[in-house]
Amino acid sequence: MCGELHFRAVVVALLGILTGCQSLSTTGGIFPAPLPVKIRFLLTFDDGPSIQTDDNPTLSILEQLAVNDVQPAIKAVFFVQTRNANGGGTEIGKAIMRQTYSAGHVLGLHSASPRGHVAHIRMSSTELNQSLQDGIADIRDITGHDPGLVRSTFWAFTDQTRRIYEDNHLNMLLTDVKAHDGVIRVFNVSLRRRSHIHSELRAVRLAIERGELQKADCFVPVVVAFHDVNTFTARKFTEYLHILMEEAVKAGLKPAEKPFYDATQDVERIALLRTQPPVMVASLKPDVLALYQSGARRGRESISPCI
Repeated sequence: MCGELHFRAVVVALLGILTGCQSLSTTGGIFPAPLPVKIRFLLTFDDGPSIQTDDNPTLSILEQLAVNDVQPAIKAVFFVQTRNANGGGTEIGKAIMRQTYSAGHVLGLHSASPRGHVAHIRMSSTELNQSLQDGIADIRDITGHDPGLVRSTFWAFTDQTRRIYEDNHLNMLLTDVKAHDGVIRVFNVSLRRRSHIHSELRAVRLAIERGELQKADCFVPVVVAFHDVNTFTARKFTEYLHILMEEAVKAGLKPAEKPFYDATQDVERIALLRTQPPVMVASLKPDVLALYQSGARRGRESISPCI
């Protein structure tokens, strides 16, 4: 028995030497040493609003963003389909978009085609341009100002679609971490949700180490994408918040004391900073430019500690 314990102690010591700054988890796994910079998650949602009458997933997610045991009052970006006949094009859908905005979330444009969730790259330039203008008008009717953010349907885009976005003063936001909940195959479950998120957070760590992801204010913003029309995502959303926190630590990332953005202006400003290509200030409309500049000035002038 003593020999076995001695052997285990030697193995642990050798692992400590071989892994350098890495540490052992309580289950025996090896965690990389956390990076010195802290991260903050910027949550985004695609394809909504849902108009499901029973257990509406969009409304469920709004409730969990507001009240959960990780960080209450989280704010997010919702990329909406404003004229989908099964979503934002209905009176229920419009009411949910208004409720989303009233709750302090940011509305970005995903699609405004009455044909539904059509790939932007499959539209003619004329159709895409008109649908973007329609979507901008729809969101303006709700918020009082034009949106500054767009996310391409199916994450598919070309140089041409990007130019049309820019012509309409829209900045394309992609993501760092996907929940892989946008496609339902047979059963609406995600048995690999934890491993998916862990894998993408490891990639985030490498991107930070390579200098590809930079700090904004005090933290490196990490953009996460979900689909608010997915009922499984809605049922498990608070669990997803825990998974993000736990797998970030396992990947060697250090979440901020407030790990999620919770101020509307910060959400929109940080999202603009993370657009692809990086936002061209000269292309911003006056109201969005004012938000962008005031946020940057507030960040430079702030003397309060980063929390």
